[in-house]
Amino acid sequence: MTNEIEIKILGIKKTSLEKKLKALGAKKFFSGMIICRHFDYPNHSLRASGKLIRVRSCGKKTVEFAYKGPKKIINGCKIREEIQTTVKDSAATAEILKNIGLKETFYCEKKRTSYCLKNIHVDIDEYPGNIVYAEIEAPNQTAIKNLIKKLGECEVSCETAEELFVRMWPNIKLNGLCF
Repeated sequence: MTNEIEIKILGIKKTSLEKKLKALGAKKFFSGMIICRHFDYPNHSLRASGKLIRVRSCGKKTVEFAYKGPKKIINGCKIREEIQTTVKDSAATAEILKNIGLKETFYCEKKRTSYCLKNIHVDIDEYPGNIVYAEIEAPNQTAIKNLIKKLGECEVSCETAEELFVRMWPNIKLNGLCF
């Protein structure tokens, strides 16, 4: 079992954050389009229990297939069980899921720029409508909090992307958002 430990940084300016990350020694390792699709049973039992199945295309080469468990907030960070692997074909993976009784319940597109600083990943996500925020993911909460201190004062959130959109951009529906 692997846990995803992360926090979102809100109210950022992309270029400013990138300069700070580069000054700290972070290296860019991805920049491109992300297409995210979630699958659930027709009765939405996965979502109701806080779980999700995701097929995510990252650029033109990488497709990630993931299970995420219910979120917990521990020491100011969002923590979820995450089991993830890469697959070759998002369409074939989606067909397999549909053939075992799941249906696509969520679709969205975003542009992502990803940096790595030692064992910490920082993803800067840009959505249609000039919506931008970042996620810091690390092996533990201490590493996340130390990086936040180095980046300077910023607003943080443990919300999921869907929860964040409901709170901050209530007139924009994340599900179906496309460039």
